[in-house]
Amino acid sequence: MKLLSVLNLPKVIGNSVPGLLFAVTLYMMVDIASGRSLTAEAFGGNIEVAAASAASLLGLSTMLGIFIDAIGHAFFEEPVKSHLPSFKQLEHERDARLRALGRSPDDFHPIYRVQVDKELRDGQIEAQYRFTEFTINGTLALVPLTVVFPLYALEVLEVALWTSFGIAVGLATFTAMMFWAAVENMTDWEKVRADLVFGTLNAPPAAAEEEE
Repeated sequence: MKLLSVLNLPKVIGNSVPGLLFAVTLYMMVDIASGRSLTAEAFGGNIEVAAASAASLLGLSTMLGIFIDAIGHAFFEEPVKSHLPSFKQLEHERDARLRALGRSPDDFHPIYRVQVDKELRDGQIEAQYRFTEFTINGTLALVPLTVVFPLYALEVLEVALWTSFGIAVGLATFTAMMFWAAVENMTDWEKVRADLVFGTLNAPPAAAEEEE
């Protein structure tokens, strides 16, 4: 249990699983380009190829997971928040509540980072945001996999064209569902953040003093 606590399992899953998916996608791209079917060699008894493939996938998964997480923050979360009406509505309501309390809308993020109880904030991050993070990173990892795996199945695994097409449709559907889950989770997380901020601002003076 101590090991799981040190590793921060939800964070590891949120980064490493999407990272592993992306590493597998890169492996399939290399296999397609190599023209020698590394997969056939790995599963056909070539221990060196199998060991090198497994080591490469495991080694890359964490690094690629961190990369995908950074991409997710910059090129998924922010554009989604900026363009979807549901997030604009949440922001409008949040700003109105802040003004009603005599605060500026620009105060929201500083209040969340500084005034909200750290233990409470971290608890909500582990309980709610990690799964949101997983669905965001998972969506980003599934996009290239949806393109590459049908080609890999066609060229390397030598499946029928219609089978490859079916794989593509299935993966595209799953990716769309993951995207929907990511947006829904992001919406819920913004509501949680607002609850933390306004709960802090509306806390009775006595409670605020005890937290200090």
